[in-house]
Amino acid sequence: MDWDYLDPDVKEALTAFKSESEAAAKSMQAEITSLKKMVEEQASAAGQQRFAQYVDSLDKPQQKLLDASGRRQVREEMEVLRDGYRSRGKGVPDEQELFTKAFNSTFTNDIKKIDADRIKRQVKSRQSQMSVPPTRRDSMDYVGDPLEVAKINFVQNYEAALASKG
Repeated sequence: MDWDYLDPDVKEALTAFKSESEAAAKSMQAEITSLKKMVEEQASAAGQQRFAQYVDSLDKPQQKLLDASGRRQVREEMEVLRDGYRSRGKGVPDEQELFTKAFNSTFTNDIKKIDADRIKRQVKSRQSQMSVPPTRRDSMDYVGDPLEVAKINFVQNYEAALASKG
């Protein structure tokens, strides 16, 4: 803008106004940048807190998989899934579901091993809780009807044969 034709007082006022408005704009831009950074930090802290809650919802053996490297892998997988849903035009699932899918895809083999170990422990625990079968009584102690003695002998021989096979 050509200011040569303006009155010197008007020129001075416009120059002062221009420098004040540039300073105010810089100040506002710095404030906006500061506020953006604060919002990002709060969002990051909230995201980390939600992530920690998701981790806490897992079983202890699964939680052990999420060391610093494991957490990074799951976060990256969550972003990949989120980007994939967006690129396909599908609705992005909530964070909990994204976490679950990312965790399961990142640690598929480890989860299978943990589940197999858990099942083995449960079976072993149940086996130890099984009751002992009743003791067999000797048919020779039974004196009486020969037909009853024959039935008892048959059952005992049958049980012995099953025990020897199994």
